[in-house]
Amino acid sequence: MAANKGIHSMRWARSGVQGAAKPEPPAADAAARAAQAGQGTSGLRGPAPGRLRPPIRLDARSSEELRLILREIADATAGRTAILTMHPADAGTPILLDAEEAAEGAPGWGEELLQTGKLDPQIDGAGYSWAIWQRDIDAHDILMIPIDLVEGHGRLMVSVIFDGFSAEARRAAEDVYLRRRPLIAGYFRLWQLERARRRRIVALQAAINLTELGVVLIDGVGRLVFCNDAAARLIETGDGLGIRAGTLSATNLSDDLRLQVALGHIIGASMPAIDGQVQRRAPVMSIGRSNGPPIILTVLPTSEPANEPSDVAAILYLLDPAIDTDQMLKPVCKLFQLSPVETKLVCQLSAGATLAQAAEAMHVKEDTVRSCLKQVFAKTGTNRQVDLVRVMLSNLARTTRSIPTEVI
Repeated sequence: MAANKGIHSMRWARSGVQGAAKPEPPAADAAARAAQAGQGTSGLRGPAPGRLRPPIRLDARSSEELRLILREIADATAGRTAILTMHPADAGTPILLDAEEAAEGAPGWGEELLQTGKLDPQIDGAGYSWAIWQRDIDAHDILMIPIDLVEGHGRLMVSVIFDGFSAEARRAAEDVYLRRRPLIAGYFRLWQLERARRRRIVALQAAINLTELGVVLIDGVGRLVFCNDAAARLIETGDGLGIRAGTLSATNLSDDLRLQVALGHIIGASMPAIDGQVQRRAPVMSIGRSNGPPIILTVLPTSEPANEPSDVAAILYLLDPAIDTDQMLKPVCKLFQLSPVETKLVCQLSAGATLAQAAEAMHVKEDTVRSCLKQVFAKTGTNRQVDLVRVMLSNLARTTRSIPTEVI
């Protein structure tokens, strides 16, 4: 078990607006400007105010980097603070991704601004727009900068909030933004692509972890870089498979020799060929265990060649024949509308029992079992036990037992 200790860790310069004026407008002028903004003269078509969706919390590294970028944007344009929002494609309520204002004496401003319904990323022409936010007795200019849409991600928008408003401050902020627009657009495009990629990776990892088939990824130098939950359970027992010096190995010497040869062959085939096409094949072997039937292990190359030693070069599938298939068979039996008694019979036959053994296990006469089998044949469209077992096992949904399946 000591060799398997590491298994759990493998489950995957400022230049701003100089001297930009930020005067406090007369109250009457501020009220008039705010009233105009509320009447839609700024071309805003944001969603109506409503209940906000909870802010999306980012990981510490992404959040810190994002706040630095937002702070730079706010400082460069002489703004009070800046927020980043995501606007769903269905025009639903926007979501606050992150806000820089918490560290600048403006806590909660992002949520308050979203409540107004003023933020709208559908801006044409110059690629930005202005709005006025009347907050209590103060009026604030809002510079809205929509980010180009990236497939697989909601529309992003950066909003810079200013203390007060003035035509001079607006012109200065616009000039700074237009000069820095390629950098801002480029950064947030990459940020969106990276976030969409991470979300897909999380979803793919969840999909792999929700199957009873063990999945292991090996890099170009033979190191284990990932294993799903099913594979981890097999390896952690130390019976049949284990980890030695960061590599997957078999506990039996002869099995380990065959495994290492197979891995070497597949890794070699996954690396770029020097002279011609490398023939691809998938070795299949059995890995013996002290307790239980052998593990069936298949080694496959990746679809793309590994260009670096750290790239994944081999994929291993681990099948544990000792898994109790009864829980997997029950949903299949329900799909064929089998009764509970018929389901028990199918589970017995799929486990390799004869009719006599099934009758004994079910505490009924063998004639009763034969009569029940005829009903199963009729419902499943089969007429032989071997065909029945093939149909039932081929329809198994090999999902994890941690989430029960339900036939609908």
